[in-house]
Amino acid sequence: MEYAVHTGEQGLERVRGAWEALEPRGAQHVFQRYDYVRRWYDTIGQRDGSTPLIVERTEAGETTAIFPACRVKQGPARLLTWMGGPDLVDYGDIVCDPASDGATAREFVSESLRRLRPHARGALTYLTNVREDATAFHGLNSVLREFSRSTAPYVVVDGDMDEFMARLPKARRQNTQRCIRRLEERGRVEFRWLEPDDPELPGTVERLIELKKARYNRPGATTELFKPGHPEFCMACALQDPAIRIGRLLAGDILVAEAMMAVYRGRMYLLASAFEAEFERCSPGRVLAYHLLRDCHEQQLGIFDFCWGDEPYKYEWTASEVPLVTFVDRGPGGMLLETAAKARRAANRRAGARKAAHPEPAS
Repeated sequence: MEYAVHTGEQGLERVRGAWEALEPRGAQHVFQRYDYVRRWYDTIGQRDGSTPLIVERTEAGETTAIFPACRVKQGPARLLTWMGGPDLVDYGDIVCDPASDGATAREFVSESLRRLRPHARGALTYLTNVREDATAFHGLNSVLREFSRSTAPYVVVDGDMDEFMARLPKARRQNTQRCIRRLEERGRVEFRWLEPDDPELPGTVERLIELKKARYNRPGATTELFKPGHPEFCMACALQDPAIRIGRLLAGDILVAEAMMAVYRGRMYLLASAFEAEFERCSPGRVLAYHLLRDCHEQQLGIFDFCWGDEPYKYEWTASEVPLVTFVDRGPGGMLLETAAKARRAANRRAGARKAAHPEPAS
């Protein structure tokens, strides 16, 4: 087996052919596709000064594994993390030939981290959101340590939508139907996907971004989404990536909610969604999820994936989830990240307390 580390934009381009050839059988999730990480680099990573650091393993001249890492700046810290950065990779993993056994995958992870250290230039290892069923999980778990845990709910798609709804608690089914009826008072409720050449596609993506900004980038919010470059990344994905789909929920001719989804290897991912505030009493998010799940059943996909995060609305549809682990170094670097994270959480709590004590006047 031979190893090579490809660095910078030229290295990312150099490994493109091998990555794309391995991807159909080796990339378990949409976030490990070359197109996805390349668009992230072109719209966000490059402007932020991020450096791709890609480890490639070849056997008999054929690429059998890729470790898609990069060096990024996160506030005052420099991090060694997944290509795609710590914000836009819901599931971090390697790209690996499924013919490789577990021991070979663990060896690849360990050797990749060893070879990446000289190129990390002191950056702290911060490998986010590794599913417990990820190819890289056991290898990372053997050489790094757990920093934090989170979860990702999902629905196993089995049978048709009516059968799925019948398995939900009666009160939840009735509540969903009530929400749909409320929306129907404004017009016929319809969900549809936008085609790549639909003239309404750019405006729908812009509106989705605008609504997300209004919710998460408001003063006092502890989570900031759609940082500089994120809108460009979302628009590029929507317009250029065949795996990305944009959907609209309408009541008559009125736009109610939007969704940015990905469909890859029999799985539908909920990447982002938003709804118009005027429809809030109708629970448009619930109605949107209902139509997305119906479409997933009609396409006979295997999994509807709510992706990273344990928001309560996801568990209205499922009790199934997969644990996610973020890994850091076992030495002083990991301890430094933990100290910084505790300080940040304390600062967020203080900011929240100040906001509660001095609420902004209603406009």
